[in-house]
Amino acid sequence: MIRLMSPQIIGQFLEGIETKQSLEMLWRLAFLFVVIAFVEQGLAIVTTYVSEDVAWKATNQLRKEVAAHCLKLDLSFHQKYSPGTMVERLDGDITALSNFFSQLAFSLFTNLLLLGGVLVLLTVIDWRIGLIVTAIAVGTLIVLDTIRKRAEPHWQAVLQANAELYGYLEERFKGTEEIRSNGATDYVLRGLYRLQQARMQKEFGALPWLVANLTLPTAALTLATVTVFVFGDYLHQRAGLSVGNIYVLYYYVGLLGGPLWQVVNQIESIQLAGASIGRIQELRNIESKIKDGTKTPLTQGPLRISFQDLVFRYDEDEGNVLSDINLTIYPCEVVSVLGRTGSGKSTLSRLLIRQIDATSGIVSLANDGAPPTDIREISLDHLRHRIGVVTQEVQLFRATLRDNLTFFNPSITDQQLQATLTEFGLGDWLNRLPAGLDTIIGAGGQGLSDGEAQLIAFLRVFQRNPSLVILDEASSRLDPITEGLISQAVARLLQGRTGIVIAHRLKTIKQADKVIILEKGRIVEQGSPSQLANDPNSRLAEYLKIDENASLYPYPNNHEASVIAQ
Repeated sequence: MIRLMSPQIIGQFLEGIETKQSLEMLWRLAFLFVVIAFVEQGLAIVTTYVSEDVAWKATNQLRKEVAAHCLKLDLSFHQKYSPGTMVERLDGDITALSNFFSQLAFSLFTNLLLLGGVLVLLTVIDWRIGLIVTAIAVGTLIVLDTIRKRAEPHWQAVLQANAELYGYLEERFKGTEEIRSNGATDYVLRGLYRLQQARMQKEFGALPWLVANLTLPTAALTLATVTVFVFGDYLHQRAGLSVGNIYVLYYYVGLLGGPLWQVVNQIESIQLAGASIGRIQELRNIESKIKDGTKTPLTQGPLRISFQDLVFRYDEDEGNVLSDINLTIYPCEVVSVLGRTGSGKSTLSRLLIRQIDATSGIVSLANDGAPPTDIREISLDHLRHRIGVVTQEVQLFRATLRDNLTFFNPSITDQQLQATLTEFGLGDWLNRLPAGLDTIIGAGGQGLSDGEAQLIAFLRVFQRNPSLVILDEASSRLDPITEGLISQAVARLLQGRTGIVIAHRLKTIKQADKVIILEKGRIVEQGSPSQLANDPNSRLAEYLKIDENASLYPYPNNHEASVIAQ
């Protein structure tokens, strides 16, 4: 409303000059105009701040909810969507919503109010000019709304093309070293050009609607201005319309430009927001195939694991990844799983932490002496709290060493961390760090060796005191000293716990009580390492012949492994 007062004051000022009013009155009008201008700018700053604050608070909460929902989805979802695609979904789409909310909360409302006020005042000054300009403005808004509806699918396609492009870039940047070393740069660039071309085509599809958005307000304002000039001149000569009123009419028509252009920009944001809302709702509607259980039967102490007639396949149209798995792992027993790539080794670990569920059969867990519980009946949070997993690829964050060790759990004290690091043979390494536990670790473990990163992963799991440890052994080559530290860390981590080691090197099965060999998703051999190694007809003996450096002797039994850990 304050913006509507300014032209009224200018109109009175012009009429005062025309009618030769006193200079004092003219000064008062000028002073009032300046005050209103300052108030208008102050309100604009406050409005912008409040609207942006509201928008960011609302959308940050939405980011949190959508990210938490995605993290709870099963493995098939995360295999379908790359990290880059998810970043675009969680950041790009929700940022479009943020722009929409900040404008909808205040700007869109105030601009529509200003537009309505201008049209009313134009009608009050002269009903004929007011009706014509109102018809132009209302017609423009109706057409703009039609454009918004037609353009929304095109903007949704643009957002999807952006997500595919960013997903591609994220994956290729991650593998820059391998791409260069294998001479695949040209191949990657061709893929990039293809995705950019697809994105450009989608943007060309949305471009006509964008051009219509931009040209329509200009045409409407031009037509409204011509109306004021033509009818203003006619009414000035025939009906005695004052110069001040003509100026006010012209000023108000010019004032229409601001709201119209703001509405245009907001309609563009609404188009993007409408597409974003659809994509975000699509994410929120995805349900995990893994249904949460309600039971919490597991306590501290090693677990007994039972696989009964287990079968697993990823899709109904595909063959079984695991078939007829019947296996019992007893408390404190360490089992090493061997097999060629694709034999189903990692699938076993995914079943235990319920990233996937068995197609048929039962996986059950129990503490020593307790009745077994179907893993699907156990609460996911409870289950994953009792299981510690060390994967081949260690996930480290750009954060302090303390946060990387505790996974941002503030309840773990520095004294506990220092004692654990010393126990794992890393006390001297900690003392050499420039800031100790406050040392910043680069993203992805930048600045650490492969061995140090693996040791941090062991320590992270050790802090949680799990009942079952699943170790997907890293296949990278380590120097002898680091490999010795890793072996001691593994022994310490497995002590007093049930353990499953997915082995890629035969040397690591020396700490196992039992060896299981998988072929094409079936258990073809199981037994103690020494028993199988001494049987010349066993598959393990065959593996050992191929890898002469993987001798199992001397083999440390459970008591010796405990001594090593101590």
